[in-house]
Amino acid sequence: MANRARKPKDVLSRKSAQVPGQLFGYSMQPIRLLSLALNAAAGTTLSLEVFEDVGSVDGSGNTLASQTKSALKTNPVSDRAVDLWKTFSNWKTAITSGQLSLDTSQFEIYLAKRRTGKLVHIFHDAQTEEDAKAAFEQARADLWGPGQKYPKKKNLAETLAPYVNHVLDDPPQDVIGIIQRFSLSVAAKDPLRDLRPKVVSKWVRPESVDAVIQHAHGWIKERLDGLLQEGKTATLNVDEFNVEMQSFLPRIDFRQILTSVAGTFELTDDTIAAEHLRTYVRQLELIEHTEEDVIEAINQFLRASAERSAWSEQGIVHDKSFDEYEEALVAFWKNKRSINDIVHKSLPSVERGKLLLADCGLHQQKLQGLEPPPFFTPGSFHALAENQTVGWHPEYRILLSPGACHGDSE
Repeated sequence: MANRARKPKDVLSRKSAQVPGQLFGYSMQPIRLLSLALNAAAGTTLSLEVFEDVGSVDGSGNTLASQTKSALKTNPVSDRAVDLWKTFSNWKTAITSGQLSLDTSQFEIYLAKRRTGKLVHIFHDAQTEEDAKAAFEQARADLWGPGQKYPKKKNLAETLAPYVNHVLDDPPQDVIGIIQRFSLSVAAKDPLRDLRPKVVSKWVRPESVDAVIQHAHGWIKERLDGLLQEGKTATLNVDEFNVEMQSFLPRIDFRQILTSVAGTFELTDDTIAAEHLRTYVRQLELIEHTEEDVIEAINQFLRASAERSAWSEQGIVHDKSFDEYEEALVAFWKNKRSINDIVHKSLPSVERGKLLLADCGLHQQKLQGLEPPPFFTPGSFHALAENQTVGWHPEYRILLSPGACHGDSE
């Protein structure tokens, strides 16, 4: 086979059908590019929608052409999937035209969700040229029919036939070479969560992973979108990426801060109404908390609850550490209540309750030796108020008992 190797700059010519605007709104491709960037050698150039959905060319010209597919609603790798055969058809064209070289290229279909297909797995398993020839002939037999007359060829669907026939037509050498260099990659969980162990091994502690991924993904997308808006190809030098990340990492003291991983959410009217029925909100009403402050407390309570679940699920914080954390909060509450009962005994009960809540809201309690996000400690106090382990009004247990009058006791 003739050597049609191209230098990296030749490989990175824009796909003929590329429209810059088509890239906007798609997040999976930048996530896949970020995944490749985490493992890429120095001098590697990464790209979006240049010679493939996601492309990688290292300093020696070794190339990866990665076609990304969400696979959320359909199976893009079934034996008769148009997506599958269109991808192989495009690769054959790239080889025939010299845009890509079999001598230096690897080919990948990356799925965000596990899907299966007989032929795609045969292609994936073909490691030798002999295996690839057998896989090619299997595809011909399955789609065109046995023998030399290919009786099933004329029955191919109109949308499928052009791609299948282009791939399976003679001469077969280029397609056999593609099959030998092809792999099917599938996200273990989902494309985003699969990044976490890579980030941990490369840079940071588990509790800091999402902050790093968010910055890395945002930086990549902003940079590539900017290039597209300027009419340039969306390419990224991995050395520049590593410089950016190394400058970002010191901005967060990962040894002292627990990073929020559960994300944020907007409170709806229905959520606020439902929370108003809960005990921790009733506790706030006993000390005449304003509606604005109640909504803030609801937000703190729900975010802290979501964070506890996320940290526990991801193994960032041990369950015993949560127990120790709550014990420390209760101890602080008891001490502050005792001090206020002595120092501020002349204040009305409602005012003493407000003072106690304010003291607890300003308290900073470390969790597993780390500083939690600002909302977490107040939200955790509200969780303790929900089960009446703590309270704000001096007589909160009496006032919250069934049938009690909720007015001030004084």
